[in-house]
Amino acid sequence: LAAAGGSVVSNSIGGTTSAYIGDYTDIGGTVGNVSISAQTTVDVSSSAYGLSGGILSGGVNSADATVGTAVDAHIGDADVHVAGAVGVAAGATITAETDAFGLSVGGLAIGASLSDIEISSAVSAYVEGDADITAASLSVQSSATADANAYANASGGGVLAGNGADVDAVVTPVIQAFVEDGAIIAVSGLLSVTSASTGKAKAKGEGITAGIAGVGVILADAELSPEISTYIGSGADVTAGSIELRSRHNVNVDGSLVDQGA
Repeated sequence: LAAAGGSVVSNSIGGTTSAYIGDYTDIGGTVGNVSISAQTTVDVSSSAYGLSGGILSGGVNSADATVGTAVDAHIGDADVHVAGAVGVAAGATITAETDAFGLSVGGLAIGASLSDIEISSAVSAYVEGDADITAASLSVQSSATADANAYANASGGGVLAGNGADVDAVVTPVIQAFVEDGAIIAVSGLLSVTSASTGKAKAKGEGITAGIAGVGVILADAELSPEISTYIGSGADVTAGSIELRSRHNVNVDGSLVDQGA
């Protein structure tokens, strides 16, 4: 006569990926090039399905995914004196998808589907303040690609029926590339400090409610708000053939817009 059901699926991804030259390290002599790179890839999905039926029936289905990874590549308070290029790079590629489906059928049928994604990863590439670097060139690069796709469907029917779907996709990564105050940099060629963000947040809700008296509510919210910082500290001592500082969001290196599709 009465039936209730529900499914809850939750995924949470964290952790730190690091690559660095530590404090008090001395690199020189016959060393040509130096490369420090930290990269991570995350692909996560959550799906929840539910069906309830009876004279009185109800169900709640929830799918969520949270990604809060940290990626760090840096040169600490070290001495690096080489003939070639020095590169520091940190990057993250994150894809998250959630799907929640619910169907409630009965004399009195109530159902809800919840689908949520939150991506708040931090990606940093930097040179610390007491570093002393001499090289042909120095590149400090930080980049993140973050895509969120959240979907929910809440449907049902009965003499009295009420169904709702609530969908949220929030993408707020922090991307930083910088040279700290106090660093000493001497390069004969290019000093390049760049941060790049590529992202998409999509939230979609659907539902059908049928009955003598029926109410259906669909809420969908998407937020794409990266925090991007690229700078050379005011107290840094820099000598270079040329200097490039660049921050990009959903823009290619050539200035064209990134194709995000539908």
